[in-house]
Amino acid sequence: MLSWPSAISLLLSDYIVSWRAWMLFQHNRRVKLALIFLMVVNVGLNIASCIWADVEIHSLFSFGSFFTWLPLIPSLMVNIYATLLIALKAWKYRQLMIQLELPRTMKSRAQTVMLLLIESGAVFCAIQFAFTALCFVETYFETGIRGHVGFESCYTDHFYFCDRK
Repeated sequence: MLSWPSAISLLLSDYIVSWRAWMLFQHNRRVKLALIFLMVVNVGLNIASCIWADVEIHSLFSFGSFFTWLPLIPSLMVNIYATLLIALKAWKYRQLMIQLELPRTMKSRAQTVMLLLIESGAVFCAIQFAFTALCFVETYFETGIRGHVGFESCYTDHFYFCDRK
């Protein structure tokens, strides 16, 4: 279950990466609508998960474990989509530089910033995917993985997503 501080932190990071993609595709309505849709789903599931954890209805129904990992999926989708959009913009920018016959060794400040965003986004997506997979395994397999790969040591106040109350 997501705690409120964790959900807010996750949503803020998703908002930031969405905003970056939004700024690069200001005139593309489809991209903006897709970002809005993903963020609305993301916010809705994160809030539902936090409310579910607060009210503790999950002790009465079997859906409690479902909200352990489900809110992480739209967040991962937002990050993958935004990172791919930034990568597409960087690739188009690079193609433009090649058409203008600028030296290939010369990198502009825009290219450097976009590469940083792409690389950090890819690393974040990989970590988030691994964490979501660990939460899924922990939720649905009785034996779990705690103790086997040091999953307990991964818990911090910031990453307190997979707590089973």
